Amino acid sequence: MSSARPSADPAAETARRHVRRRYVAERRFRAYGVAAIAVAIAFLFLLIGSVVIKAASAFHTTEIRLDIFFDPASIDPGGNGAESGFAQGDFAALYRQALVARFPDAKARRDVSDLAATVSTGARFDLLRMVRKDPKIIGTTRSVWLQAAADIDMVAKGSISAATPPEERRVNDKQLAWFAALKASGDVRQAFNARFFTSGDSREPELAGIWGAMAGSFFLIAATLVLSFPVAVMTAVYLEEFAPRNRWTEIVEVNT
Repeated sequence: MSSARPSADPAAETARRHVRRRYVAERRFRAYGVAAIAVAIAFLFLLIGSVVIKAASAFHTTEIRLDIFFDPASIDPGGNGAESGFAQGDFAALYRQALVARFPDAKARRDVSDLAATVSTGARFDLLRMVRKDPKIIGTTRSVWLQAAADIDMVAKGSISAATPPEERRVNDKQLAWFAALKASGDVRQAFNARFFTSGDSREPELAGIWGAMAGSFFLIAATLVLSFPVAVMTAVYLEEFAPRNRWTEIVEVNT
């Protein structure tokens, strides 16, 4: 005795096909989302890598070693010996005198000015900090590493070449010769540029840093978080609990 197979329910079969299509669409949508995130992350790493590669030379700086005589007449012109009087001192004269002593052929005023321009103008503040930290060094001679000027730093890093015509570079032949002599005697080195991370904007390239930009970015992100987080939470609660179910809310939820 044979029994007839029950015919499939057309409505159930239609529902199953609809569910299968929905699952396929969801997997496709998820794949699109993963692909979009992967592309975004790839471009982010590409951007960060490009910035790091181009800015790599800023992470180290050129320093010049000089024998600095901490002349009391330049450091404390008032002669009162008080630390407050150091701010009135001519600390730039200290490294100028050291450079002239090193290169006595620089006698003309222009030569002395060009010679002093091989050292960063920020060196006077470094020397001031040294004296404030240890006033006992006044009247003594110390071997000190001072940051080179930006143009000399570019020479050390190969961005400015002696082969370039003099009228096309910011460093003259005498400055190149003085720097070459310092380098030959071992008085030039490359050091980690801590100032790049601790200083803000400056008109002098070698003294400029990213601290102001980092602080500004931090406070901007903090302010944005404080303002956006409560709004985001309230929006999520509204969409899930109170918003009517329609095409508009679906679009908002999908984009969120």
